[in-house]
Amino acid sequence: GISSRSRDMICRWLEMMAFTSLFRTHDGEGVVKTAYEDGFVLDQLTRWSKVYKALASYRQNLLSEASFQGWPVVRHPVLHYPTDKHFLEEGTSAFMLGTSMYVAPVMEPGVTTARVYLPPGSWGHMWTGLTRTVKTGDYFDVPAPIGEPPVFYSIHCPHMNNLVWVLQEEGVIVTKNREKKKSKMLSNPFQKKDKLRAF
Repeated sequence: GISSRSRDMICRWLEMMAFTSLFRTHDGEGVVKTAYEDGFVLDQLTRWSKVYKALASYRQNLLSEASFQGWPVVRHPVLHYPTDKHFLEEGTSAFMLGTSMYVAPVMEPGVTTARVYLPPGSWGHMWTGLTRTVKTGDYFDVPAPIGEPPVFYSIHCPHMNNLVWVLQEEGVIVTKNREKKKSKMLSNPFQKKDKLRAF
């Protein structure tokens, strides 16, 4: 789980919770510093509340699916990739929200770049719009500053395309900075780099 209750890790908690079925500001254990005591954390709470709200329609479909078919809303990737050795042997903190969203939460303080395993699929990077079809699972270096955790969406899902549009309208995804963010990514985002790819 999240490794501490520091300011940074409270922000990381908010990032992760926005992509689940229940958005809350704490883990439910003991007294914690809340978002209301820190301006930066309050800004992050505002940001992630918008993301959670923007996912409402998609999440509602998942809740209906959970009720009628028994699929969990938040899923371990092995449910969709049952033969993927990474998920079977190495374990992961990554999870899926339904079939169309892959989240690799940052679980340690001080992280600005994360090594993320992406399963096969056609994925879009939430914060830059870069896309990639991954034929077999592969590792990528992904920028992961606070406020932009490694989040990927299926580019073939209409809900996800709508989500990106809504988040742009809400100012969560800032389109004027997307080209700048793309250029700051580690080299070409999909070139091999010593057996590791930069996203």
